Amino acid sequence: MAVFGIPHPEFGEEVMAVVQPLDWADANDDTEAELIDWMRERLSSVKVPRKVDFLEQLPRMDNGKLYKRHLQDAYRDAM
Repeated sequence: MAVFGIPHPEFGEEVMAVVQPLDWADANDDTEAELIDWMRERLSSVKVPRKVDFLEQLPRMDNGKLYKRHLQDAYRDAM
């Protein structure tokens, strides 16, 4: 899972989460709602993402570290 900020027209930035599911069949609206509910119970409301996207493969370096900047750039360009 990667959590990062994306531009928001009113607030300046909002929280976005991207998940790489082990089983692609789990990438659905029910799973998204479960993840958001789970985070809502444990985090401050400003830290809970409003949306969770699913990707088959997250961008990673050769050592396994996540390229969050690549995700941020992709979502910023899509807006």
